[in-house]
Amino acid sequence: MKNGPHVGPALRAVALDDVAALQHLFAEQQARLEVVRQHRLWQWFGGMPCGFSSGREVLWGLGLQFAGYACVFAALITAGFTRGPVLWVMLALPVAFALLRAVLVWPPVWKTRRLYERAEQRPAVVVGWAPAAMERANAAHAVAALVPSKRIDPGQLPALLAAGKRLRRWVRGADSPPADLAAFVESIRRGIAAKTHDDSRVQVPAALGGYELARLQITPQVLPGEQFASQLLFVFLDPERRSAGHTRQVECSLWGEGVASLCAALPLEVGR
Repeated sequence: MKNGPHVGPALRAVALDDVAALQHLFAEQQARLEVVRQHRLWQWFGGMPCGFSSGREVLWGLGLQFAGYACVFAALITAGFTRGPVLWVMLALPVAFALLRAVLVWPPVWKTRRLYERAEQRPAVVVGWAPAAMERANAAHAVAALVPSKRIDPGQLPALLAAGKRLRRWVRGADSPPADLAAFVESIRRGIAAKTHDDSRVQVPAALGGYELARLQITPQVLPGEQFASQLLFVFLDPERRSAGHTRQVECSLWGEGVASLCAALPLEVGR
């Protein structure tokens, strides 16, 4: 299969100083996203819908759908005995249930589809995190990560890592931030401590460069090695929207085969 711009074999290892390999990795990531979109394999992005509802809407939608089927069945039986108002009411109920189901279910589906169709995968650097709020194997961590405001080429990755390291040291208190950035650093600490990250992004002060801060919920099970152990992430984000739910993680298999070695070379302990 021809995977978009990347037609060579999957990479097995990528070094940070190998710009050519990084270029191939970025191209491979883009190709994998395009394959998912082309074949509408939405489960690789988290499923449909995902992230813009509590899940109750989907359950209510299923309940309304089955209720509509039940009303149609009952109407068929009733039609053998009467053609009066009771029958017309029973015929109207499935239509009402279908309209109510559309109101509940379709808005989250539309939002999810818009995200999936235009989202990009960009590198990100962890600058702060908190342990999972619940002691469960699949519990998510509250993570703050520095993300480029625009797509970057491989030659710009070291600058992103350096900016992330500097900000991470300020957040952890290893160094004191400049006075004009102290309030921003403190806001990162408060957000991490509250563990209320909603997969949104905010613009960072210009003094830090052209970056955004992503407030993520990270589940280790979909990371390389199923561990939250690297300062490097690749996040899935909507370039047009920063609001809640528009910056997410996806399966690390969409990051490319060679990304595990790159992540391993950038352990989370670096820069603490």
